[in-house]
Amino acid sequence: MSAGAFKLLFLALMGAAMAAYQVGYFAAVPRTGVAATALLAICTSPLFIAALATWLLGERLTARVGIAMDSGITGTALLVGGRFSLPGSRMATIVAGVALALGAALAYTLYAVLAKTLVNRLPPFAIIGASFTLAAVLLFPVLRGEPDLWAASLPVWPHLAYLGVVPTAVAYALYILGLRTTSATAASIGALMEPLTATLLGVVIFGESLGTAGLVGAILLIGGVTLLCVSPGHP
Repeated sequence: MSAGAFKLLFLALMGAAMAAYQVGYFAAVPRTGVAATALLAICTSPLFIAALATWLLGERLTARVGIAMDSGITGTALLVGGRFSLPGSRMATIVAGVALALGAALAYTLYAVLAKTLVNRLPPFAIIGASFTLAAVLLFPVLRGEPDLWAASLPVWPHLAYLGVVPTAVAYALYILGLRTTSATAASIGALMEPLTATLLGVVIFGESLGTAGLVGAILLIGGVTLLCVSPGHP
């Protein structure tokens, strides 16, 4: 396979993986709830990425990275908390939600590992532009299946545009740029800062309470990420 065909294949797989991630994650939310879905998808991703990166990329899971992962995942679990079901949910619904959330985590894992293979071959925004464009094309039939969404979304298009540009395009481009100097496993641990950022914004903007478990979780999460940053060498 030529180098060009190799890049196109990986970009296509990344687009499909991102589309699958979005479908799996948002389909899981009404079945297991926001907290449980986030907990499953976010906390299992570093484990999946570590396994796949060790197999495909030859990354080595050092003791330091392992400790940081344990601390980060435990901290995230305490921070997110929540129940694994919604009131009145049937067991079949809960199981389906868990499966969808784990499927989303696996799709994200594939995206991250493939991005690591391309990060030194293509510019970050080229990777994001190609993979997300394909993901949008694949997701368009889903959008067409919701005709009422078009009218309902018109007043919030500026918000949707912001979500598409800043926390999606720019954030993922920075994530992929970071992959140039760190391992896929370490990057996935660093991405665990996402729920901490969301929690802190909730405390500051909406007056939400962090609670004791959340505070302990935040400390563990920050400690795990700090361990990756302050230790000598690249993780």
